[in-house]
Amino acid sequence: MINLWGKIPKITKRVDDLKPYFISTLTMLIVIATTWVFEYSEKQRFEQQSRTYVLNQLSTIRAKLEAGLNSRLFLMQGLMAYISIRPNITPAEFAEMAKVALSQKVNVRSLVLAKGNTVISHIYPLQKNETTMGVNLMALLARGETIQRAINSGETVLAGPIELVKGEGVFISNSPIYVTSLHNPLKTPTFWGMGMILINQNSLFKEAGLLNPKKRLQYALRGRDGLGIVGEVFFGEAKIFHQHPIILPVSLPNGSWRLAATPTDGWPTSAPISGWLWLIGSMLSLMTGILVFTVVSAPVRLQEVVNKATQKLQQAHEKIRNLEQQKYEQLAEHSHILEEKVAERTQELSQILENLKKTQKELIHSEKMAALGQLIAGIAHEINTPLGAIRSSVDNIIQFLTHNLEQLPVFVQSLSPARQQDFFVLVKKITQPKTILSSKEKRKYRRALVRKLEKYDVDNKETIADTLVDIGIYEEIEPFLPLLTAPDAISILNTVYQLSSLPTSAQTIKIASDRAAKVILALKTFVHHDQSGEKIKVNIIESIDTILTLYQNQLKHGVEVVKNYIELPLVSCYSDEINQVWTNLIHNALQAMNNKGILKIDVAMQNEQTLAISITDNGSGIEDDIKPRIFEPFFTTKVAGEGSGLGLDIVQKIIDKHEGTITVESVPGQTTFRVCLPV
Repeated sequence: MINLWGKIPKITKRVDDLKPYFISTLTMLIVIATTWVFEYSEKQRFEQQSRTYVLNQLSTIRAKLEAGLNSRLFLMQGLMAYISIRPNITPAEFAEMAKVALSQKVNVRSLVLAKGNTVISHIYPLQKNETTMGVNLMALLARGETIQRAINSGETVLAGPIELVKGEGVFISNSPIYVTSLHNPLKTPTFWGMGMILINQNSLFKEAGLLNPKKRLQYALRGRDGLGIVGEVFFGEAKIFHQHPIILPVSLPNGSWRLAATPTDGWPTSAPISGWLWLIGSMLSLMTGILVFTVVSAPVRLQEVVNKATQKLQQAHEKIRNLEQQKYEQLAEHSHILEEKVAERTQELSQILENLKKTQKELIHSEKMAALGQLIAGIAHEINTPLGAIRSSVDNIIQFLTHNLEQLPVFVQSLSPARQQDFFVLVKKITQPKTILSSKEKRKYRRALVRKLEKYDVDNKETIADTLVDIGIYEEIEPFLPLLTAPDAISILNTVYQLSSLPTSAQTIKIASDRAAKVILALKTFVHHDQSGEKIKVNIIESIDTILTLYQNQLKHGVEVVKNYIELPLVSCYSDEINQVWTNLIHNALQAMNNKGILKIDVAMQNEQTLAISITDNGSGIEDDIKPRIFEPFFTTKVAGEGSGLGLDIVQKIIDKHEGTITVESVPGQTTFRVCLPV
């Protein structure tokens, strides 16, 4: 025991000697551990930054893929809408529409229609595709299940990619087409066939940026035939999906793809500044170990040095924290900018769609205003003419009341009782309704009166005959012979004639005001714009007569209007649009006749449920070779500036909207447009 206690001081001294080494080593390990923590944090941050970069690039590619696909798949929507109303589309019509549709689109290999039992009946372009006409799609395509899936679901299914020829892959959109009955919209739509768009795979991927080597990314796509996560990998290497990739879904009609991406060189295993961190950490570790060893060995002398080293260490730590915070803020700022750009683009697309809808709604109203602009000069003339007659009649009445009314009692009192009696008989005569005579009839009665007055030896017979005819007395003048042979006969007749101008002027005012009111009512009815967008009960005959009233100025100078009307029930329709139908058809008829000829309008019941309106002109007629094209938009036979080619296209769309029909029959000297509307 004595020997053991004697060794204790030696052991304690040995421990004290090793203490600086132990503490300095421990300090170096702590610094190394701290450096490892900082390096690991920086590696995690850099990896997150790399994944964010890949996510941004992948989001852009996905947006371009979806936009590219949708812009091309949208081509079939127009064809499907056209076929739904015209199921008997001919190859020539299909080729013309496909040519126009593809004129602004690239990377579409061809458009295909398969009518009936999925047998190819239409294809564009036909060149190099002649052998596929009449082929059954279910037998042609190795993946016929996508066609059956489209038929069963009633929605578009994107198949592929499929290698039609070596080295050329295509995606095929399979869209079932259904035809809805215009006469019975409640009837279940019938299957017409399939519409297909063949999209070049490489061109689509190049446009989306998948084939851009500058991005230093590798991509993979899975979900062949739109089967999403369960589908096969059809682009890139399948192993990419097992390398911790960024994966985004690509939306397809009735399906999806999975788009994956990783850096070409793989995910980073260290941050760019990891080497510097380890270098700094190693140096700090060494310096700290030396300082701690020195401090422990000589606490008093090295205390100040320890404090300075500690301060530098804290500053280095603060710089590292600031650098990490700065990187995080930059990443957040980039994400915010990306979100703002996506929102702005979405807003722009929404505004474009809204403007398109507004333009379509205003097309018919613009056509109406264009027709009104052509009619306005004639309408103004039709209103000014009765207004002129009213003003002239009012002037006559004012003139009589101003110059003759005060003298009338004096004049009557100056007459003898017998002449007063004759005067009042004549006044009573002029207050009775009288027939309006033509100039020819007035001359006939004037000559007869002159002969009678010669027989009774009456002086001033021509003057008296003129006055009697103007008053309305041209038969049985014998009761007035005593008056006519009296010396003051001329004075009495002139006074009666002036009095007769009052009811005549009043009648003229009534007729003229009725005529002006009719024109104004027709104009008001025509320019009325129905904002409700709902059908109302309309009198078809009144609707047609309203348009004829507006065209009265053109009709009265050489056009004979023949109306064959019957009593009709009210018809539910869109009043503004149905007025535009009569406007376009009557305007075309007048132009075909050069405003000279016979315009015949027949209104009859074709059957208990259908009303038929026929508008016939005796113009030059429509040539047989252009007759099938007259309802096409922008087709016109008029010279530049006289027509837009939209008139009959708008008419047909309005009639289709009313579930009616419009046909044309034309031979030289007679053209008839026949409109049938359901009652």
